[in-house]
Amino acid sequence: MKNFNIKYLEASMSVIVNEFQEEKKILSMIQPKFEILKRNFNTQRIKYCLDQYIRLELDFETIGERGIGRMTDFIPRLGGYFREPISKLSQAEIDELYNLIQDLMLRGYLFYALFMENEIKKSITINGEDLYDQWIPGIYVSDVSEMKENAKNLFEACIYSIYNSLKKFLINHQMKGGGFFSKDKTDNIIYYYALAGWGLRLVEIGMG
Repeated sequence: MKNFNIKYLEASMSVIVNEFQEEKKILSMIQPKFEILKRNFNTQRIKYCLDQYIRLELDFETIGERGIGRMTDFIPRLGGYFREPISKLSQAEIDELYNLIQDLMLRGYLFYALFMENEIKKSITINGEDLYDQWIPGIYVSDVSEMKENAKNLFEACIYSIYNSLKKFLINHQMKGGGFFSKDKTDNIIYYYALAGWGLRLVEIGMG
């Protein structure tokens, strides 16, 4: 969105800090790393990637449920999966939904930087368009089952509150998938937004 700035990253971080407020050892590790990350955070480049991706996710006009980065519609595009209810949202509600997805993606981004990098790595020198093009193909090939248990627990602690807030928003606006012959895919759609943020950081530092 047009007003994206470092404060969005700081807000996501503040909630992560709150999730680990009893874990002093963890806080002593991640807070100094965050300060280093902030100094090297390329706001415009990350804004470009998040905005391009989220706008396409909210597209309810394009036919079908397949979204950017997918070979199939096994994990559908949100706007295609919930076409009618999203089409009825006000602009203020669309903005709220956009911000919820953005926060979830930033939590995934922060998780990788703070918990998976031994030291905060410098970003590779490419523009937003090139970063986006390198990032998108890898999002939906991630295999969650390969994540180690400890990492998975930390990851889910980082995203817990925003994951639930986004799911609550969808339910409150009559967005629930599945039916008699099909399984609800909402959880998979939401979870991959966090994994997409994780993947964005990986690609940004040349590891993806």
